[in-house]
This record gives sequence, C-alpha cells and structure tokens, in this order.
Amino acid sequence: MWDVLVDPLYAPKLYRDVLFMEARPRGKAVKGQKRKAVAMAGRTRVVIYGQVAEAVPPERFVLKQMPGGLFESYTEEFRLSESKLGTEVKAGFDYHLSLGYLKGALNIALLENGIANSLGGFLKNLKQIAELKPLPEG
Repeated sequence: MWDVLVDPLYAPKLYRDVLFMEARPRGKAVKGQKRKAVAMAGRTRVVIYGQVAEAVPPERFVLKQMPGGLFESYTEEFRLSESKLGTEVKAGFDYHLSLGYLKGALNIALLENGIANSLGGFLKNLKQIAELKPLPEG
C-alpha cells in the first residue's frame, strides 16, 4: 500500500482527473520532494503544486500546497496502520481553492463537486491497485 501511495507515477490512476505528475527529485516520496500535477477541471487544464512535508514509511505521508496553481492551500495527510484485515488507511484532505487562479473561468460549485468525486474515489483506487496480484512466472 505504501509503495503505491508515495509513488507519483500512480497519481493519474489514484486521482480521477490528474493527467500526469512530475516530481523533483524523481522517484518515490522523500521529505521536501516537489510535485507538479496537471489535471482536468471540466474542459480546463489546471496545475497543482505540492511538496512532501512528511514521508515516514510505512506510517505517515503528508503533502502540502506550494505557491501557485489551483489551490490557495491544501494538505493531504495519510496514516497507515496494520490491522487483522490488512492495512488500514486514514486520509484527510483539507483545501481552499485559489479564486485568483481561477479568474471566474470555472463554475466553483461544479469544481468543488469534481474535487469531491476525485478524492472520494482515491481510497478505492489505492486499495484496488495495492491489491493487484502479479502474473505467475513461467
């Protein structure tokens, strides 16, 4: 579960509207890693800038907003713990849209709905990808 969560290459599969994500330095999350995601908001391309604030394998992962882009501020926090049924993930998403960035180009209510749908599907997608079984060798 941890490896899928912290690898930016999985972002387009985890977040419904993310087209691609770049990370510097490349690779799985490390504290201070900067990320830039390009996503769809209706028929508009938007940019989201973030930075890894915490990456404590395999327990805690936190992304925070960097200046610019779709959000005035956001924080994504994930806590992972083992249970009898497997890995339990608790997620928190706190965000505020940047109205200056949007400049009235998008309907805020529709955008909020799209964000909610994307975040709502995130945990389902994470679980599905993390539980994929490899093909048998041979």
